[in-house]
Amino acid sequence: MNKTQQMILIICFLFSGSSVTIVKKVLSKIKSLNLQFRHAWIYQNIMYFSELMTYFVYKKFYNDKEFKLLEENKNKKPPPLKLIIYSTIAAYFYTILTTFGLLLLPGSVFQMFRSSIIIITFILSFFLTKNKHKLRHYIGIVFTLIGLILISFSTYENKNYDKNEIFLGIITTLLGIFSMAFNYILEENITKNYLCHPMQCIYLEGFYGFILNCLTITLLYFIHCEKKNEIIMKFCNEDEQYIRGENYFFAIKQSIYEPKILICILLYSIFISTTNNTGCAYSKVTSGTSRAVVDTLRCIFVWIFFMMPFNNDELIETFKLLQFIGFIFLIIGNVFYNNLIHFHFSEYDFNDINEKIKQLGNDKSLEMKNYNKNKEKLEETKDETFNNEKNGTLIEEEKEKE
Repeated sequence: MNKTQQMILIICFLFSGSSVTIVKKVLSKIKSLNLQFRHAWIYQNIMYFSELMTYFVYKKFYNDKEFKLLEENKNKKPPPLKLIIYSTIAAYFYTILTTFGLLLLPGSVFQMFRSSIIIITFILSFFLTKNKHKLRHYIGIVFTLIGLILISFSTYENKNYDKNEIFLGIITTLLGIFSMAFNYILEENITKNYLCHPMQCIYLEGFYGFILNCLTITLLYFIHCEKKNEIIMKFCNEDEQYIRGENYFFAIKQSIYEPKILICILLYSIFISTTNNTGCAYSKVTSGTSRAVVDTLRCIFVWIFFMMPFNNDELIETFKLLQFIGFIFLIIGNVFYNNLIHFHFSEYDFNDINEKIKQLGNDKSLEMKNYNKNKEKLEETKDETFNNEKNGTLIEEEKEKE
């Protein structure tokens, strides 16, 4: 893949990924039958169904035989089923947890917290892919961590937000991002080391995830929540009669009564399918860590969107200085981590730096040895000259006496 194709891939990934967050947040605020459309598990099923539809796109536009005959694929085998299952489970948890995080947090704050994925992916890559990390990666991680801490303080101290919701939103988002990072690493492993096209990986995850989520929704329909428990209530849905874990039938009824919901669901399906496919393809040509870094840049577009005046009172966000400073730290962290501005020193890793220090030490020792040798030679030369001069003086004195 050349640079132009890679740039197009990044643009599609960023645009569709940003749109996913925006559409999902807007969808959760739409009211139908006097209640908001807050159906996290339904969003999950929409995503899996969209991924499953990738199968038809793959069969229409790609040739399995040609893919198998590529030089890079000749000695590869199909991925083991258990690896696909692990990737599906990781995607399952990250989607539902981050969806709850988005429902509980302001849209821009949620997107900024997704930047922590580079920290988690960075750690996981040590154990799963053995990728070497440069000094710039460590600098980027430190800046990103500082940014996330500043954004946390800014959001938690805001009186307009429920502190319990903010705390739960941050926890669920971070847990979801841990699963997301694990999923990125697994997808990179599947598409790079096995005979598996990125689209194949996506529609297989969609197939197994759809089955798993349908079983979960069926179970949640029969679980009733109590209003006394405020924490549990944050993760439940209210219908016309009860408060359940999830209600598929009421979600369909709300969609029929409010056309905006159907439009948002359609857009969400398109964007989530696009971002998953382009993201998986980007992992294949680069790495899961690089995908995570590009993914964090989505917060720029999401933040700008939710500060626009056309948003209603429930969606619009105000400018916060501390949040802006945290955002700047996130950007600096991404600049260093992704080497967007080339720094000569940043290409070294810690082993290189240690070697350079040792080399400098050896050079210094050698220089000192040469200096001492030269000094000794100089002193010997001075002594010899002094002795010669002395002997010459004595000889002259003896001649004068004679």
